[in-house]
Amino acid sequence: MNRMPASQEARLLEAAVTAHRKGRRAKAERLYRAILAINPTHPDAQHNLGQLARQRGTPRDALQHLKTALEARPDVAQYWISFIAALVECGELDAAEKVLIQGQDRGLS
Repeated sequence: MNRMPASQEARLLEAAVTAHRKGRRAKAERLYRAILAINPTHPDAQHNLGQLARQRGTPRDALQHLKTALEARPDVAQYWISFIAALVECGELDAAEKVLIQGQDRGLS
């Protein structure tokens, strides 16, 4: 698998986030997936795809994306929050509590 130059990856991510913020979800999703085609564990692209799924009302579809982002960058509090929220939205309250405790053990407040 060939990696794209970091500057190109950053430009794609910026374009994806801009589209996402403007409500152009299909375009944002295409751009996030283009990043993941080269770098499957890209934490921001994974997280934002998860957020798109949550916004569509399909939090179960978000879980793997959010988990992958969290595993790649466990130091990002927002990834913990988003993953826990998706678990709650799925009715996975025991799992959400366990992840919350794991996050707190890592310093999440």
